[in-house]
Order: sequence, then structure tokens, then C-alpha cells
Amino acid sequence: MFGSIAQGQKEKVDSLKKSYKADIDQWEAIKLKRIDSVSNALQIQKDTTRVNTLNELANSYRLYRTDTTLIIAAQAYREGEKLNHRRGMARATLITMLAYMNLGNLNKYEEYARRTVPFYQELKNYQYLISSYRRIGEILDEKCKYKEAIEYYNKGMELAPKTGKGSNWHLTTFYIAIGNSMRKSGNFEKAYEYYKKGLEQSSKLKNADEITTAVAYAHEAMGDLYLQFDDFETAKYYYDKCPEMIFEDEWNATRYKAMLSLAKKNYDSALNYYNIYYENTMREFKRTIQDPLVWHGYSFASNFMYGGPVYVGLKRYDQAIEYLKPSLQFFTENGQTSRRLDALKFLSKAYFGKNELAQALQYGNELIKVAEDVEVKPRLRDGYQLLSEIHEKIGDKDKANLYYRKYSELKDQIKTDEFKQKLQLYKAEEREKQKLGAIEQLKKEKRWLTSGIILLAISIASFFGLVWMQRKYNAKKRLLQANEMALKHAEDEKKIALLEMMSLRSQMNPHFIFNCLNSINRFVLRNDTEAASGYLTKFSKLMRMVLENSKQTLIPLEEEVKCLELYIQMEQFRCKNSFTYYVKYHDGVDTEEAMIPPLLLQPFVENAIWHGVNPKEGDGRIGIEFFQKEETLYCVIKDNGIGRKKASELKSQLSEHHKSMGLQITKERLAIMGEEQSNGSPVEIEDLYDENSNAVGTKVTIRIFSLPAFEELKSSLNL
Repeated sequence: MFGSIAQGQKEKVDSLKKSYKADIDQWEAIKLKRIDSVSNALQIQKDTTRVNTLNELANSYRLYRTDTTLIIAAQAYREGEKLNHRRGMARATLITMLAYMNLGNLNKYEEYARRTVPFYQELKNYQYLISSYRRIGEILDEKCKYKEAIEYYNKGMELAPKTGKGSNWHLTTFYIAIGNSMRKSGNFEKAYEYYKKGLEQSSKLKNADEITTAVAYAHEAMGDLYLQFDDFETAKYYYDKCPEMIFEDEWNATRYKAMLSLAKKNYDSALNYYNIYYENTMREFKRTIQDPLVWHGYSFASNFMYGGPVYVGLKRYDQAIEYLKPSLQFFTENGQTSRRLDALKFLSKAYFGKNELAQALQYGNELIKVAEDVEVKPRLRDGYQLLSEIHEKIGDKDKANLYYRKYSELKDQIKTDEFKQKLQLYKAEEREKQKLGAIEQLKKEKRWLTSGIILLAISIASFFGLVWMQRKYNAKKRLLQANEMALKHAEDEKKIALLEMMSLRSQMNPHFIFNCLNSINRFVLRNDTEAASGYLTKFSKLMRMVLENSKQTLIPLEEEVKCLELYIQMEQFRCKNSFTYYVKYHDGVDTEEAMIPPLLLQPFVENAIWHGVNPKEGDGRIGIEFFQKEETLYCVIKDNGIGRKKASELKSQLSEHHKSMGLQITKERLAIMGEEQSNGSPVEIEDLYDENSNAVGTKVTIRIFSLPAFEELKSSLNL
């Protein structure tokens, strides 16, 4: 798809890796020798030279004795400050920052990362300044402060052109970093856009070292996105394009395999792959890092990886808890909010699996509180779902229903299901783009071929060459025809994907079903069995009609209205007959011959009931009228409710975050059915006022379809 590594870079990358491995083999002896050498040199040095040597010594200790690094770097900073040696002070601040990074202390890491910024601004060191912006962004991302993180990433991107040849590498990493923040905050569509930009940018990289980092970063991010939505095949496609997979780096390759196995819920395989990855990486870690303090922080991160989804998935809850509890404490103390949220989630799941519901509830409540504080909607959604399940098991039905409603509202707001469908369309569009590119290339070759034929025709001596070119042209023409057929097939696939989306969107509003079941539950709790029985009879009849109609792309208008009236009667029952309604057909409307998509009108009527007449004081009234103008069927839905402005104010007071998707989905369905028409929006909404400019209701006019155009669509769909 996007971005790949030129095979010619493989030798450079392999050479780089061998060189790095050789350095690791000699690391400890060289490091100790260097520390002794630098320490001896300090005895005779003064002024700025001494500051620079202190910094070198501090950096030499960084992966060997971090506490010593911090002491020496602080000394270098103080002596540099006395001499106003800005470069020395900047270097000491950077080394201190890296030391806290190794310790996993995110708060101190952020503090010193921010301190580096004014130094590099003053020194006009754009490479280091961009690096500082990236680090601050990554820290804020880990703290779930995604908007602030993106602000710093954008600052770095603005400076990228100042780095010359390195700008492509910086742009690639910033695009992916912004995509990661978007994905974690639940903005999946924006995340996809930035990942795509990152992949395109990574294809411009030439340097071997850049390729092994930025290209892997770009492809892994896109793989993670598809993996999150259970598209394992596409996720594997992107993982396979990472340098570790191409160059058969088994250590990192097993990590990707573990991630795929975990997503597929093959927990035994996931644990096996993670063990291989862990053993190899820990072996290298021991050879490069001697500091027990750094080991301490790293062990929590690795235990968290094991103790979370893998052991919970294997139902080895005690082992999961054994790893997760100390990890949670470490993440909390050091400001690692993102990992803290994950640890809370899996701790709650582990205790729930053990049926220790008090502990499960404790961690679930903490998950929700932290997620609310940092406004991380995906984790808040997970917390609501967990609490709903826990309260259900405890037997507290009211709280279980409350948290399930919150979960459903947030799930709709995050639009996970909607984006899952869009991913399929993105794939179809990408395949189409590739085929169009191939066809365009063939057309270019055809134009060159034509020019060649004209030139060859000038000379009689080129006769045999002309014959040969003609044969080549015929072969190209056959290939072009084959590609055009492939393009048509891709267009058909895209059309099928759109129709599948229409089918999914034609289902009954889940909130309506949930509310109906709640109403039945209230009747049962009040021992009003007659009311419950009558309501349940209507509900089951409506569900049967919905299921039968959902099998059809089109149904007679008469059937749609029957289903709609049954729904209205149920809403009247729930609203204690606070409103009346009527249905009217004007001349020219044949209810048996007119065919419309099922459940097309229900969202508009629902909106009129719940946001129009139900909040109104006094009797409400809803009118549903059908008429045909020229060759188009129209439906007008009028109510004498409170009007859109007042409804918006009430809705804002009741639920600041919830947004019903029913009307938007229905508009998209209408747009799809009439995509060849350019006659404006198929839905017009008009506010109604009396002579004193007071709101007296709302009128919705729906243009359902153009009859001739729809006949063509029916034939193309074999309806």
C-alpha cells in the first residue's frame, strides 16, 4: 500500500545492526575504562572544559549508576551556571532528563524536558529543540493529555524544515505521534488520516538508520489501528512491512506475533511469543544496563505486559493480580496515567473473574474516576461496561442499567462501529487507487507507443520494427482491458460495502429497545401484569415486523406505516397518552405500489415525540402526511411541540455529551439512495411560529426517492 524499504538498504541496515551488536559486546569494559579516564582528567581541568567533562562523566554513568549521574549532572549545571556556560547547562539538563526517563519517573522526565526548551531556543539548536518537543508530547500522551501533546507535536513539525535532510524523518514520526494521540482519545478517523500521511512520508526516507526507526514506527501504528478493530489480515500486512519482519529480526517479530495472537484471543500462543520476546530483550537489557534502579522500573513495565490481558485471558487471575498490583503503584507514583488506566482495567477484570466483587468494584470505580479526570473516553467507556457487569452480578439492577446506559451513550459517541465500517471502505478505495495507478501507467505507455509508431512510419526501413511495436501495443491493450475489468470489480466491491453499511444502519434504534424493556420491567416491578402483558404483546409484534422488514431492501409504504403506527402506539403508552397522532395520504399516493426502505421514518417520528411533544405542557399532536409531486414521493411530519431551540436547551441540560445518531444515519441512507441526484438535501426541517413569534412546533419534509432513478437502482440491485 504505502511506503516500503528499498531492498538496496538491507545491507546498510544489516551492517549497522552488526556494528551495534559488537559495541554491546564490549560495552561494560569500555564504559568502566572511560569513567576512570574522565574522572582522572577532572583533577586538572577548569572553567568550561571542566563543565563539559563533568557532563561526559555523568552521561557515562547514566546506564550504570543513575543516582551518580544525577549528582554529577547537578554539579555540572551549577558550575556551568556560575560561568554562564549555556551549552554546558543545556547538556547537564538533557542528561538529567534522560536519567529520569530511564527510571520511569514521568513527572521528573517532563520537568527536565521542559527545561531544555529555552536553552535550545536560545542556542538555535533545532535538532535538539524538535527532539524536546517530541519528548514533551510523548510524555503528555502517556499522561493522557492528548490535546496538549498534539500542540507540542505541531510545534516540532513547524521546525522540521529547518533540519534540511532530516525533515522527512521528523515529519514521519510527528504524523504517527499525532495519529497515536488521536487514536487513544477515540478520534479514529483523524488517526487514520495522520497514519496515512506518516506512511507516505516514510516512503521518502533513504538513510538506513532512519528506515529502521521511522518506517517501523509508521507501519506498526497502522497495524495497531487495524488490530484494534479485529482486522487481523490487514494488521499483519502492515506488521510484515516493518524492518524487523523484513530482515527476520526474530526478537521483535515475536512481539508482533504475540500482539496478533492476543487480539485473536489465542492466549497460549500469545504467552509463548511474549516469553520468547521477553527472554531475548532481557538478555540484551542485562548487557547494556547495569543500574538496579532502572531495572526496577523496567520490570514493572514488563510485568504489566504479562499480567494484564494475557493472564486475565488465561483466567490465571492470581498471577495477573500478583503482577498488576505493584505495577499499578509504580505507574501511579510516576505519573504514567495511560498504563495506570490499563492496570486498573485488568485488575478489575481479574477480581471480577475471581468473583471478588468488592475489589473488582473498587478498581472499576477508580478506573472511571481517573478516566473522567483526564477525559479519556475509550477507557471511560470500558469502565462503564465493567461496572454494569459487576453490579449485574451483585444484583443491583438499577445501577447495572444506569452504567449500561452510560456505556451505550459513550459507545455511540466514540463511533467505534461506524469507523469499523469506514475501514472497509478505506481498503476498497486503496485497492481502487492502486488499479487506477496501473491503468494510468498503461495509458502513458500507450501514448509513448503511439509516438513511436508515427516516427517509425516515416522510414520504410522501420517496417519490421513497426510490426513488432504493433504486437506489443496489442498486448498492452489486452492488459489495459483486464485492468479496466479489475477496476470495475473494485467499484462493485465498494458499492457492496456501501449497501452493507445501509443494511446495518436499517436496524431498530437500540436505545428504543432498551427503553421498551425498561418500561416492561417497571410494569412487572409494580405487579401491573395486565399493562406489562399488553405492552409486551405490542413490543413482540413490532420486533417481528422489524425482523421481517429488515430482510428486504424495500417494502410497501403500507407496511412501513403499519410498523410506524405500532411504534407510535407504544410511545403513547410509555408517555401516558400525552399526545395524539394522525396519518393522511393525499391524492396520487398508492400505499401498495409505493416502495420505501424499511424503518426510514421512525427516527424522525421519535425525534418529534421525545424532543417535541413529550416535553410540552398540554396535549401534543403529531401529523404524518404523504403526497406525490411529479415523480417524487414526499413525507411531511409535523408536531406542535416546543420547537428545536427549546429542545436543544433541554437536551443540553439533561446530557451534555449524548448525541442521537438516528437522524444523521437516516439522512445518509437517503443520500445513498439518491446519490446520482443533485437536488439538494433530501431532508428539510422548518421551525413553526405563531403570530407572536413563539415556537409552536416543527415541520420535517422528507424527499424519499425519485421514482425513475429508483427503478434503475432496483434493476441494478436485482430487487
